[in-house]
Amino acid sequence: MKLRGSVVVLVFLCAAFAFAQGDEPAAKKAKQQLPKKTKKSPKLKYAIVVANRFFAGKGGEKDKWAKVVDELKKKYSARVFKYDGELRSNETLKKDLAEYRPYYVCFVEKPENCGKRFVKGAIVLMHSLDDDPYDDAVWAILTGYDANDAMKIVKAKPLKVKRHLSHVSSGMLNWFESGVSFNEARQFEKWIKKKGKNPEKVKGPADTTEQWVREANKGKVDIITSSGHATERNWAMGYTYKSGKIVPAGEGKLVGVSSENKGYAITKKNPKIYFSIGNCLIAHIPPKLKDCMCLSWIHSGAYQFFGHIEVQYRSCTAWGICNYFFGLQDQFTFAQAVHANRIAAQYIMDNHTKGFRKNYKKEYWKRCLHVTVLYGDPAWQAKMKRTTEPLYETDLKVADAKDGRKKITMTVEFKRKHAFRVTALGLPCALLPYTISDWKVEKSDAVKTVIGDNFILLDTIGKEYDKGDKAVAVINCKIDD
Repeated sequence: MKLRGSVVVLVFLCAAFAFAQGDEPAAKKAKQQLPKKTKKSPKLKYAIVVANRFFAGKGGEKDKWAKVVDELKKKYSARVFKYDGELRSNETLKKDLAEYRPYYVCFVEKPENCGKRFVKGAIVLMHSLDDDPYDDAVWAILTGYDANDAMKIVKAKPLKVKRHLSHVSSGMLNWFESGVSFNEARQFEKWIKKKGKNPEKVKGPADTTEQWVREANKGKVDIITSSGHATERNWAMGYTYKSGKIVPAGEGKLVGVSSENKGYAITKKNPKIYFSIGNCLIAHIPPKLKDCMCLSWIHSGAYQFFGHIEVQYRSCTAWGICNYFFGLQDQFTFAQAVHANRIAAQYIMDNHTKGFRKNYKKEYWKRCLHVTVLYGDPAWQAKMKRTTEPLYETDLKVADAKDGRKKITMTVEFKRKHAFRVTALGLPCALLPYTISDWKVEKSDAVKTVIGDNFILLDTIGKEYDKGDKAVAVINCKIDD
């Protein structure tokens, strides 16, 4: 990742999140009455995709991997889809998944088979189950340093994301209950967010390694975000200045190595999300490099891991996940936020040209959608703890219409003043807990209402909303299941 790209990223973050820095103190907001939780969604279809070769042989680690599939199937009453050959070219698998129409798809695979070809095959498959260009389900790849890691992920309890450890600018800490961030582009800049207080900028160390590892080891960190230079073998913490690195230490362990070659072991293995927004290659699992960054983080408690499997060029669509996960607070799980962001990015890339630099969409956005991946269980209930007002609140109501049809009303109520720019993502997106067909838009306050068989997206680019404003779309359709 080049320096020019980091500047683009930082500009995006400032534009997307600066409005929240001037809000009233978080302690005052915490006293406000927050919306009541909605009723639970119906049981969602879960598909497990696994190669027949996965089950070859018996004994030891092979049996443990087979038990991972059994446990996953039991947990979600899932249907298992076995296949031979390549994911991207398996027409039988594609046909079977398309007929099942799952909400979740989990690709279970051993680490030695999770290279770029496998990941890209999953990416291609997941937007080819129907005729539209969008991802067709919330999906992820379940793997681990060993089978025990994968089993821990399957058995994981829901995660309430409260504390953030970041090495990305100010860390967007205004969205969290507490956290610490070190700026990868500005030496000595550190941010601290205490419960009930606003984020505070303080002087940080010249080399952030020791303090960052100390924060990782003390207290419960629920999510880690990182940006800057990285490979499968290390992450350089300073981007524009000399600092330390996080590197695998063997046997699935990690260590921070300072610029003076002092080592600081990462020992805390509590369940967490690792969200690599701006790192190259960190999510790539080479077939012959078990002690890589991704597997080592999974072994160290990263039950979900998001990142790039190739070099990241400048800014990319991954930054939009911040709006859906941080900015909407508890409305999406992390996996749902990744999914909604991919839908929005694909739509913008295909339908908007103004607001982009020359070749920006073609070279960077399209590429990003084909080199980013989420590892873990896609149905893991990892959600933000609501500590402040979200950007907006989305509500869906379903009513009977004529001839057995249904009328879906999507209402987006803005909780903050917000303007939608073409490159900032975060378009209102409702993920439907059922599939629909034969739809038509009866009413819409958006520039355009985009509908898939399992989502509704409002194109609000160029619009500005004040707090309390609403955008409404009414859809007449058939609900299939």
